[in-house]
Amino acid sequence: MLMAGTLRGEINLAAQNGLYLVMLLLGGMVIAVDKLPGALRAVALALPSGALADVLRDAVSHTGERPGLSWVVMGAWAVLTPVVAARAFRWE
Repeated sequence: MLMAGTLRGEINLAAQNGLYLVMLLLGGMVIAVDKLPGALRAVALALPSGALADVLRDAVSHTGERPGLSWVVMGAWAVLTPVVAARAFRWE
């Protein structure tokens, strides 16, 4: 809603597709987070796609690791993004 309310339609579509690809690449779906350089690894773990991939990976593999930080990251995104979108969204 943030992008839809602030960008034109064509730019919105391109930005959404670009954002999808970035989240797919950095979320650990295509490139493993462990293979990323240090700074990029921190960004990847702070993205909601990276946190979700971490939680799903732990649920499927049963490694015993508890991705507590990933749950915190997903909770923060779930709270902050609707607030930012509500403040920035404008009807035409």
